[in-house]
Order: sequence, then C-alpha cells, then structure tokens
Amino acid sequence: MKVTIVGAGLAAATAAATLKEKGHDIQVFECRPHIAGNCFDSSIKGIQVHNYGPHAFHTDQQYVWDFVNKYAAFNNFKHTAIARLRNDKVIPIPYNLVSQDIVGAWSSEEILEQLFVDYSEKHWGIPFDKLPKSISGRVPKKRNDRNPYYHTDEFQGVPIGGYTQFITNMFDGCEVHLGCDPDEWKKYPYDLLIYTGSIDQYYDYCYGPLTYRSLRFEIFEDQRTHWVQLNECNKSVKHTRTVDHSHWYDQDVKKSVFTREFPEEFSLNNPTTERFYPKPFESQEVYNKYKELPKNNVLFLGRLGTYKYLDMDDCIKQALTVLKRYD
Repeated sequence: MKVTIVGAGLAAATAAATLKEKGHDIQVFECRPHIAGNCFDSSIKGIQVHNYGPHAFHTDQQYVWDFVNKYAAFNNFKHTAIARLRNDKVIPIPYNLVSQDIVGAWSSEEILEQLFVDYSEKHWGIPFDKLPKSISGRVPKKRNDRNPYYHTDEFQGVPIGGYTQFITNMFDGCEVHLGCDPDEWKKYPYDLLIYTGSIDQYYDYCYGPLTYRSLRFEIFEDQRTHWVQLNECNKSVKHTRTVDHSHWYDQDVKKSVFTREFPEEFSLNNPTTERFYPKPFESQEVYNKYKELPKNNVLFLGRLGTYKYLDMDDCIKQALTVLKRYD
C-alpha cells in the first residue's frame, strides 16, 4: 500500500514507523525545513535546545515506553518546575509540602488564584472567568509529599541524542520531503493519506479557520541556573515561562541557553505565528463540521488533525490505536 503522510512530527513519525514495519511504502511531506515538528531540537552554543518549548517525555503505559525505546535510548531525566508569584516569592510546583513551607498552607481556591489565574490569562489571552470550566475548573489538589518532580508517571526521560534524531530514526526507510509547498503531497498517488496538519487547512477552510494560541520564543544566553523551568504566575512580565536547556542532559556548563515563551494569537495572516494550542472552547462546533465531512482513505492524527491538546504519549497512543486496523 502506498501511504502519504503530511507532516513530520511525532504523530506522523509514529504512523510512518508503524506502517513501514508492516511493509507499506511511505512518503512524507513537511512544510518546515526540518523533521520532528514541535519536538525539534538543535545544538546552540553546545547546548541541546528544545526550539519549540520544553518536551519532557512521560507515560504510565509500558507499551508506549517500549515503543519509543525502539528508536532511541532515553535517559532518566525527570522534569521540575518552579513558579514566581505576584509577590516575587518562588515555590516549586505543583504545590506541595515544600511549597507550603515557603508560603504557608493554601486552600484549593488560593492555589487556583495564586498559580493559575494570571498564568492562564496570559496563556489564553482572555479573562480567567471567561475560560470554560474544562480549563478553569481544573483546581489542582495539593500534593501531600515532597516529591520534587512535575510528573508522577512511571516512565520518564528524554531521548539520548535528542528528539530530532529520535524522530529521524522513526522515519528510517521512508521517503521524506522537507520544505514543501503545502499542496505538494497532492501531486503523488496514494492508497492512504495520513494528515497531521490542521484539518481546516485540508478542507480549504470551507467552514472558516479553527482558532489556536501561538507562541513566540526569545532565545538568550545567561548563567546556568539550578532550575529547569520557571513559570511566571504574575502579570509583572509578559512571558509565561523560561526554560534552562542545559538540564536535559545535565550539561556541566557555566553559561546556558534559555528560551522565554510569549503567548500570542495564531493568525493565517501572520506567517510568523504557528499553531500550538487548540482553542476548542471557541471553535469546537466548527471542528465538528469538518469532522463530519467525507474522508476517502484519509486519517487525521495529532494535535492539529484532531484539534485536541495531546501530550507526547497521548499522541503516540492515538496513532497506534487508529492504525491497529492495518495490522
């Protein structure tokens, strides 16, 4: 079977690796000049930088962990994060007993107000009380321990050699075209199309564009810090978080490379913006219309194809589940 895959991120790579293993002929088309989508990383000043924001892999599913380890060995990195509050105090997050030692015992309402209101308003670009309950209602419970790690999943790490190499390995044996025109894939015959771009683009925006939040990244050098990620849970600065990239592989350096993230609205009229975070609370009805349109030998996968916020392990699980029919 001839398979065309549009996109070269994690969902596309999972599909490519799975179908190639079953003997299918795979062609991949990617508009960006590089493989790996938003997982793309590169060396800057000797530091392995996650160019589109931090990507710490974590999962509780053994089969997902086994799958990714077929294409790279993973180190034992476990993500940590701290938050700068409105009063400039800094605490570890999620809120736990160590946080309590610093700022005192907080109720769920205080945790929400102190850690999520300002951050969420910057991230989504709308007042917190306008956010749907699916977002604003996620009041995190206090962790009654001193576990320093952000995630509690059994399996955690980042691929040794980087995400770009990891995903390149997944595409091994496939014909990959980079820097393509968005419609280049249409020139080639296929039996199955796997589309990981935005579903509204596939249908030529016939119901209008779906809405997304985008990010602008500011890269700079500074002295290495003791923290990996600093969330700005305040309105004192416009960015939401800063990441010190020397920690992915615990690089012993005095100077590191950092990124700051500035949320902004995605716009088709602004070529500098990229789709990052779907906003289904604004466009779910539009997406549902696209979802009901005819799909002749087409599968939509990934965050853009299915208009869902997906962690990396969710992205892999989705692709593996959908592709079971081709066993």
